[in-house]
Amino acid sequence: TVLARDSRFDSRSASKEVKISHIDKTAPSKSEVVVNLVSTKSIAVRAECYDAESGITKYQFSKDNGKTWTDESQNSSYKFDNLTTGTYPLKVRCINGAGLKKDSATKSQRHKILILQNVPFHHLVDGLERKILTLILVLRRQIVS
Repeated sequence: TVLARDSRFDSRSASKEVKISHIDKTAPSKSEVVVNLVSTKSIAVRAECYDAESGITKYQFSKDNGKTWTDESQNSSYKFDNLTTGTYPLKVRCINGAGLKKDSATKSQRHKILILQNVPFHHLVDGLERKILTLILVLRRQIVS
């Protein structure tokens, strides 16, 4: 029996018998983390999740292999900011409408920061500036499986 009242809590009430034919007892069938963008101090990731029964309603993200998680959110993307040089084992957790969770496999993202400070660019040999900038981009995008 379901008892429903309106938001004003009127004394009127009604009841109706409802037959429940299915309760979702299975976790999402797909949970995958996708790296969207690696920048100087951040990594942007996106969750790819699937649940055929009650759908995906919330997401959580981890940059330390699931030791800590972000708060639950309805947003399937997240940006980890203020990162330092290191390797970040990224994970995503997908939560379906029944509250059941599935964690993705770990995807390790190497994050290197190369900062050139106090280097006057007029002292760089022609073409060297381009090589340094290319090196910075290559270092930022290295992915370790």
